[in-house]
Amino acid sequence: MLEAMARLATTRLSTTGGSPALLTALLTLLAPACGDETDAGAAAAPARTRIFATIVTHNERSPHAECDPVVTVQSGYLANRDLTLKLVDTVISHGAALDLQSDYLYLDAVKSWDGAAQKAKTGGMNLIQYLAGLAPAQLVLDAHAHADDTVNYTDVSYMHELMGAPRNGVLGGFLWYPTENESWTQFREVETGRRYPDATWQVEILWGGATLQHRGPDSKASGVWRPKDAANFHVDDPAQTLVNVGAYAGAIGGVGELLDLLHAGSLEPNRMYTATVFVNQCSITGASIDALATSIDEYAADVAAGDLVWATLPEVARIWRAEYDSMPSILQPEPTSGTAM
Repeated sequence: MLEAMARLATTRLSTTGGSPALLTALLTLLAPACGDETDAGAAAAPARTRIFATIVTHNERSPHAECDPVVTVQSGYLANRDLTLKLVDTVISHGAALDLQSDYLYLDAVKSWDGAAQKAKTGGMNLIQYLAGLAPAQLVLDAHAHADDTVNYTDVSYMHELMGAPRNGVLGGFLWYPTENESWTQFREVETGRRYPDATWQVEILWGGATLQHRGPDSKASGVWRPKDAANFHVDDPAQTLVNVGAYAGAIGGVGELLDLLHAGSLEPNRMYTATVFVNQCSITGASIDALATSIDEYAADVAAGDLVWATLPEVARIWRAEYDSMPSILQPEPTSGTAM
């Protein structure tokens, strides 16, 4: 439109004997505006290649050697509650991001054992409600479930909501291999609860592709994509709606490996790569939390340079859509450090 105005001004001044100097001045004023209009209409380029890291914790249902003392014994739960608060405070204060993924037995423990004395430490709220509102940009609470005939993922997600944590569409752990045992394709459809049959849930984000008891090749891919089908999990299919966030090595060393690849120019341009730092919530100690803080701080320069971004899983998916135009990235090396979840 501004270019048309310039042409009109030229015609008017020419036919009326206007001053050439006036014409030049007018065109000079209009030219930057015309250029701004063109730039505003141009599509934004995808963001540069960066590494996105997320700390993820699990607690497990019984029987589980490390978690049984936490989810079935009150004193064990209360001790772990204090350590969980220390872990969360450490992650937040050091600028990292955490997805705390819980199964139903842990949520039952919170409901049973968060009495007045415990709630006094968390603003008068149960632990789940308190954590959900603490620092949403750095901490989210996800469903993690080993489904059986009585409890499934929808129930666990709904339990989070009942206890004060918003449901975010993240499914924290599933079987991807072997094909005949995979459990993720069912979540393309809305699932109905078993403990809570009136509850429904639509999964949006997958994380933690594994094998039964982690005995076979857990998915160690880095990146974000939409898995095609049971036989082609590591193939992107834009027609699918479930988004998978790759965990890579599952340990802090995986973050360093990806940064090395980035600095060496070995990663695709304008792509998002992901890494998980996995922590077993039931086995954390004060010393292990301090060690995690030290590890986070070791990457402060990479964060400052914009090469590394700490982000929750929902935030990773949001950035993938908004800043990377949903361009898939699937990196599947065999990491040399860390193990799968």
